[in-house]
Amino acid sequence: MPMKCNIDRRGQQLRGLWGVLNLVLAGVCVSMYLFSSWPNLYWIISAVLLFICGAFGIFESYFSWCALRAMKFKTPF
Repeated sequence: MPMKCNIDRRGQQLRGLWGVLNLVLAGVCVSMYLFSSWPNLYWIISAVLLFICGAFGIFESYFSWCALRAMKFKTPF
């Protein structure tokens, strides 16, 4: 099934901003793991999850496609 455009410009900008924010937070988590006096495995787990969410948000923004809307869920943007 091909992906069809199912979000408008505002939703596209919101998903792009959310994706970039998640990628920045993933970088902060990696920095906390590397430079903190108490390195913890949870920083790495959080960084990986934030990176995956951020990459997916940017993917949705780039292709003007929302996974939730493709599954027939109503989203405000």
